[in-house]
Amino acid sequence: MALIRTGVGVSSLLMPSFAMGFCGLTGPFSLNTVLMARLFGARETVLAFALVWALRNESPKALSTETRRNTRSVVLAGLLVDMVDSLSVFGTVAYCGGLSPRAIGLIGGGAVLFSAIGAIGLATHTD
Repeated sequence: MALIRTGVGVSSLLMPSFAMGFCGLTGPFSLNTVLMARLFGARETVLAFALVWALRNESPKALSTETRRNTRSVVLAGLLVDMVDSLSVFGTVAYCGGLSPRAIGLIGGGAVLFSAIGAIGLATHTD
């Protein structure tokens, strides 16, 4: 999960037009749109690094209580972000239309998938 967030985040930060085009959004992109893509990229990169930081120096087979708690907090933050992203994409489609099937699938579907992974992780791993 951290690797995908890092890839999405860094590409949105460094190459926002490429990242938006890859996801099915059509340009040319205004300066405001590029700024929003970079802000999205910053958020995704921070979530990725927070997850890696929470798990640093720990064996996956024997996580300390503090590491499990920290990891759970980061996963919960990611889950909330992904749920809002899902609602945003599908709300945009419902009220405005105009998103390509690729954008709906990659952006909305990706957010739904990450929401599901986060929810399953939280439900199956308790302190």
